[in-house]
Amino acid sequence: MTTFVLVHGAFHGAWSWYKLIPILTEAGCAVIADDLPGHGRRALRGEDCSLEVYAQSVCTLVDKADEPVILVGHSMGGAVISQAAEWRSEKISKLVYIAAFLLGDGQNIRDFSKPDAKSALYDNVDWSPDRQFATLRDDKFGEAFCHDGPHTDSVLGGLLSIPEPMAPPMEAVHISSENFGRIARYYIECANDRALNPETQRAMHTASPCERVFQLNAAHSPMLSQPEALAEILLKLC
Repeated sequence: MTTFVLVHGAFHGAWSWYKLIPILTEAGCAVIADDLPGHGRRALRGEDCSLEVYAQSVCTLVDKADEPVILVGHSMGGAVISQAAEWRSEKISKLVYIAAFLLGDGQNIRDFSKPDAKSALYDNVDWSPDRQFATLRDDKFGEAFCHDGPHTDSVLGGLLSIPEPMAPPMEAVHISSENFGRIARYYIECANDRALNPETQRAMHTASPCERVFQLNAAHSPMLSQPEALAEILLKLC
């Protein structure tokens, strides 16, 4: 049985996979998904939020599986799965990046996405006085992430999105060809993305070549707006 471990992105939580999980399980796959520290149901635990802590949390999920997993990261989750893969390369069969940050050794998310960038994401956040947290305005989740999907998901995302820690995007991934580099990588490019433009996605997977690049004519969060199309791609990798 194929096991998928799903890692959400910024301003999201494990809840964002709610449409995709049933499709994968009905196809006979096992799925493991949880909130990253400081997100979703874990937001009130007072946990540290750093790229290292995020990656350690994902390693804990990977360790639950008996066989090597397909590790999937969305958006910010791309940096997280890369770091986790460096530490658990023997437990991961494939890495999948969904409109995600596919970084090289020593790079960080801010190298490709800056708060002053023109996007439907950064144009619609409010910053804490110390700029350590960014809060997406309640009515802008759909515009930033899933404008091609049902309005109900835009409302849901607005209700569930919480202030996002801004320290992890400044932290570099540390990966090697011996560990991270031995795992097959796949990229799902979202061509209708308003949060992370397709040109930036393309630059990242060009710099870190993948076994295959898939393209969806989708917004930034296809697990919400086009779950069937996303599942079709993922199931090809089983």
